[in-house]
Amino acid sequence: ENGTGDDDVLTGASSPIAEHVTIHRSTVDSKGLSTMKPVARLKIPARSRVTFAPGGLHVMLTGLRHRLVVGQTFTLKLTFDQAGTRSAAVTVVKPGSAGSSEDMDMDMEHDHEG
Repeated sequence: ENGTGDDDVLTGASSPIAEHVTIHRSTVDSKGLSTMKPVARLKIPARSRVTFAPGGLHVMLTGLRHRLVVGQTFTLKLTFDQAGTRSAAVTVVKPGSAGSSEDMDMDMEHDHEG
């Protein structure tokens, strides 16, 4: 969520539990074929919210340093052009569950003060 009057851009992500953290967008074409493409720069318009959800924008962790366990939490660092680096605590949910932002402790609203 970008509660400021200025656009921002998510430019990267990292976590101590993975070698690589990338942002991807999943889409389904007119033939029903699912595709996934990396997103190097994700614009977060002023006074708006961008939602990460199954079947859309998501964070991909590759090169996991250990097995993930449901209920475990880990730190995810997101880097923005304007807001700098912000940390979020992420909770691992069961694959295929209806995990939502309410299930995760991800307070990512930011401003340009302090």
